[in-house]
Amino acid sequence: MPPSPSVASPASAQPTRPSFSPGTQLNWLARYLPLKAYLGSAARKSLLEVGSGSHGISVALPDYAVGSFVGLDTHFALAPAPSMTPIVYGGGKLPFKNGAFHTVVSIDKLERLPSGQRVSFVEELMRVASGQVLLGFPIQREGGADARHAELFLQTLLRALGMGHPSWLREGEEHALPQATDVEAIFTRFPGWSWRPLPTTGNLINLMAVLVDLLPGTGAWVAPLLEKHPAELETWLRAGAFGPADRALYSLERKEPSLPVVTLTPGELLCRSLLRGISCPDCEGGLDAFEPRLSRLICTSCQRVFSRGAFGEVHLTAASRLELTFHLAPDWAAPAGWMMMVKNYLAAFPAGAPYRLWLDVDPARIGVARAVAVLQPALAVFGDRPFAEIFLNDDMRQQPRGHVVALAGAAGEQRNVEWFRAQARNAEGKNVRSR
Repeated sequence: MPPSPSVASPASAQPTRPSFSPGTQLNWLARYLPLKAYLGSAARKSLLEVGSGSHGISVALPDYAVGSFVGLDTHFALAPAPSMTPIVYGGGKLPFKNGAFHTVVSIDKLERLPSGQRVSFVEELMRVASGQVLLGFPIQREGGADARHAELFLQTLLRALGMGHPSWLREGEEHALPQATDVEAIFTRFPGWSWRPLPTTGNLINLMAVLVDLLPGTGAWVAPLLEKHPAELETWLRAGAFGPADRALYSLERKEPSLPVVTLTPGELLCRSLLRGISCPDCEGGLDAFEPRLSRLICTSCQRVFSRGAFGEVHLTAASRLELTFHLAPDWAAPAGWMMMVKNYLAAFPAGAPYRLWLDVDPARIGVARAVAVLQPALAVFGDRPFAEIFLNDDMRQQPRGHVVALAGAAGEQRNVEWFRAQARNAEGKNVRSR
């Protein structure tokens, strides 16, 4: 049986001597430090945070090396933390294989989803985790104070101080905050998992941390604490798990954990193991690098190309499918001169790739049935593969759609398999840059 998840007891966890980065906010630490006790050695080798933003769990683990965890979000407004491998995706199904990571963390994202999407979100976190999920979110309480009351208090205070109405203080406005009992009911749907609530920072310490972060002039007090007294600061924040809390934190653990697909290599932002764990959002195939220094990635199944942004983040959003058409007006009376191009095109891409081979069929010279018969020797090599990607155009007024690559003007042997793939990569790159 695979080894059990490495989960430490909060009581046995001793504060380390971190070196918190300048600009770290106390409310970030209040949210993330309670997780440290549950990140054992297995978790620290294979860790994903969903909805990380530009810092995420790095604020609680400042001693992590480059590329020590993967941060997934819909965008990165600021440069991601050096210890994060940043990945951009467009929401929905997570772009990773089943059991890709030992531990999956998600803090303060569940409440931003409509209630109807929360089950599928939790299910996705569990699908990608081979060992455990750590899930935290603000909660709504029945008949008592909750995270929404705290937001309203801060909104009133900031307006009184003339400090405006920050957007992050509206997380309970668009969708109703989840109730702990409703979320726990989701957990019970998965018999292969056990779950338990974890202690998290109480309301008093949370409020104090937020006020220190927000009020003008307090930065001069906090900076020396981050630099000279990080262990004491961590001890104080982690000791704040008492009294009522308007946030909930849970650990979900597989009853029969497995080894994760991804084992991260410290010092590498895109190690080979991570590439094996990524799933193409278009076809769920695997990714590989086809250029030096991993500047772009390619799906080994559908040939989709994925670029990297200004911060080095990999963009894995499911893009609008590129209409790429290879256009040929062949001499049907002399197929030997161009038939090799047809074979090379079919060999270059898998069935279902978003590309098309457009062949003009002049009805004044040859009918569609005869054209199919001419193509049969080339098609026979590929067995039972469907050939919907070959379009026979017998209306000379109709023009090919999308990005068009003309095939005329060169011998068939010059249009080899790699030539077709290169054209697709170039067109995909232009498509990505244009969005």
